Amino acid sequence: MSQSASVSGLDDADHGIHFDETGYTIFTGSTYDAQNTTNVRKELPESMTIADINLSGGDDVVFEKSSGETDNDGTITIRANVIDREITITINSLGTINY
Repeated sequence: MSQSASVSGLDDADHGIHFDETGYTIFTGSTYDAQNTTNVRKELPESMTIADINLSGGDDVVFEKSSGETDNDGTITIRANVIDREITITINSLGTINY
């Protein structure tokens, strides 16, 4: 969603995702501001956690407007605690997301 918003030029701005242990926040702009009222917060179910965030530049992925590319490539690992399983999401510099 954030990458497609950037590519389409929505709000003539970059768009990004901020990750933390219990979920993620979709934001507009080149930096995450927890106080921004336009942020959209998504909580993971209680049985899941974000076990590892390994992104260039911290806990955020920012997709550049028009191109959808990012300087914040890396991986995010989500853990399903009840079934003891992990899935790793990879984001490359072109903004492509694989899991």
